[in-house]
Amino acid sequence: MKNRFTQLKNQVGSLNRFTLLLAAVVLSAMSASAQYCQSGWTNAYCSLNGMSIENVTIISSGTTIYDKAKDGCNGSTTSSSTLITSTSAFTLNGGSNYSIAIGCGRFPMNMGVWIDLNNDKDFNDAGEFVSTGWTQQAANSTKTYTFSVGCKNIKTGVTRLRIKGDYAFGNTHSAGSSCTNLSYGEEEDYTMTLAVSGSLAAGFFMVDTAYVKTKVNMINNNQTGYQYHGWDIGDDGSIDYTTTNVTEKFNSTGKYCVRLYSENCLGRDSVLRCVEIVRPTAPPVADFVSSSNAIELYNSFTLTDLSTNGAIYWEWFMYQQSDSAG
Repeated sequence: MKNRFTQLKNQVGSLNRFTLLLAAVVLSAMSASAQYCQSGWTNAYCSLNGMSIENVTIISSGTTIYDKAKDGCNGSTTSSSTLITSTSAFTLNGGSNYSIAIGCGRFPMNMGVWIDLNNDKDFNDAGEFVSTGWTQQAANSTKTYTFSVGCKNIKTGVTRLRIKGDYAFGNTHSAGSSCTNLSYGEEEDYTMTLAVSGSLAAGFFMVDTAYVKTKVNMINNNQTGYQYHGWDIGDDGSIDYTTTNVTEKFNSTGKYCVRLYSENCLGRDSVLRCVEIVRPTAPPVADFVSSSNAIELYNSFTLTDLSTNGAIYWEWFMYQQSDSAG
């Protein structure tokens, strides 16, 4: 009798261990197979109505980092969601600002954009809805919007960006609508890489000496990875520009100092540089170079000024050689 009881007890213990092991395997499989939600439609399929996301271009500091041509509607008959890129197509930096140009089909569309910042396979966390305040764009148009990538709760690596275009009678998208069905429209997902700046150091290039009323170019060392640049011309505590680069003219002689403030996810840094503005000591000597000495009819070419001594006014005259004979 004792042996039988011991045998049953061992069987029960083994069963409990098996059950726990099975539960752990199931939970692990569920975690590994976590998927992004997909939106469907409450009304007609987008391709039947031309309510689609067309061309998409993402720009960072004037440089195109992603460009997709017009492609119509890519969804299925049951889901509007389409994974446009199967590999990481572009990189966005935390704490940076971007422009995105989105085209739509033959009806007005409301566009919304989300980024899975912490790579938890959803777009529900704070800061992941990046298109607050966007308004409806006209039919058959490409509209350029701006958005920022935040600094909080970022997990670097491959993640996903979602664009939803919906013809919803003037209603705009919201933070909580990343998975809701579309009235009429399309949803596109893009795999991308999320990165953060590894250093913080404001810096820019500028000449040491320039002539009165000539252009002084200030080229930022940090073209990407920064969310803010503030230029204080004269270092008087007032921010004059917030662009990445700056061109300025100084109307009188003297020493002028420029302070640049740059900010990324690590904080804010500043740097000060100065330029001496002087008057020319001789009249300008006109000179230029052409991008081509012989061109075919109706083709274009570029003329670049090489004048010296601080020229501030130019007149260009073009004529055939025969017109100047005699």
